Amino acid sequence: MKRIEIDVSRTDFEVKKGKEFKLSFKNCSREDYKIIINDSEFILKEMNVFKTNCFWMIPKITISIPFNKVETYNVKVEDSTATFQWLKADDINLYTARGSVFINNLECNTCNLACGMGNTSLQGTIQQNANFTCDMGNIIFSGYKISSSYKLKVSSGLITVNGLSYTNTSHKHKNTNCESPIFDLNCNMGNITIS
Repeated sequence: MKRIEIDVSRTDFEVKKGKEFKLSFKNCSREDYKIIINDSEFILKEMNVFKTNCFWMIPKITISIPFNKVETYNVKVEDSTATFQWLKADDINLYTARGSVFINNLECNTCNLACGMGNTSLQGTIQQNANFTCDMGNIIFSGYKISSSYKLKVSSGLITVNGLSYTNTSHKHKNTNCESPIFDLNCNMGNITIS
């Protein structure tokens, strides 16, 4: 599988590993979404974002994926909660507006993450480059890192890297065993924590 693309506004979803590709819908129907599934890509896009739902009947999709590794993951979450039981890809592009994203067992080469007012929690490994941008939300990354090089820019927010906290500053930390900074962290009024 080359590409997985998920774009939801008010639908919660969970991605887990399964023996076969499968979609399960709760409090919603397949007709509310644009879905493309073929050998090279899976696309899920919420189409009826203005559909009225009762607050206790939140639409939810469970996605079972048999693939071991994907080339590119593109995920956009507006006001939803997204949970990944595992995520293994070469490149990940993730945007969280006001929703929440939880990724367990992350393994990727590069991770581009933008967080508006939402919450994003990542656990796992980033092999090469990570670009995190946080406006007013929260980003937490914990896991094994190949290198500890980073550069950061923070306004009135807070960035914490391995227990060291930074606010209203720019800072670079260079690991001499690494050619370029691994983490590029930008924070306006939110919080980024790396441990």
